[in-house]
Amino acid sequence: MIYLFTYDLKPKRRVDRLIEALKTFPAWCNYLERTWLLATYDEYADQINDRLRQHLGDNDHYLIVRIAQDYQGMLPEEAWEWVEETATTVGF
Repeated sequence: MIYLFTYDLKPKRRVDRLIEALKTFPAWCNYLERTWLLATYDEYADQINDRLRQHLGDNDHYLIVRIAQDYQGMLPEEAWEWVEETATTVGF
């Protein structure tokens, strides 16, 4: 499964611990500021939330959404290659 995770920290602060946690997923892609695509074999949005919540403050805003096979946008070619290859591996 592939999830979109996007965040806005309130107040703005360093995100080193959050980024380290995001990079622990089986595969990830980060081509937009504060927006990540995360691949997982067996975690759902509530489990991802539990996993990342400890790295976020009470006033932070974020969204976790499972993406489906229907998507569109303007990203670098390597981002689309990541989506296609990862979808083949973990599915949508």
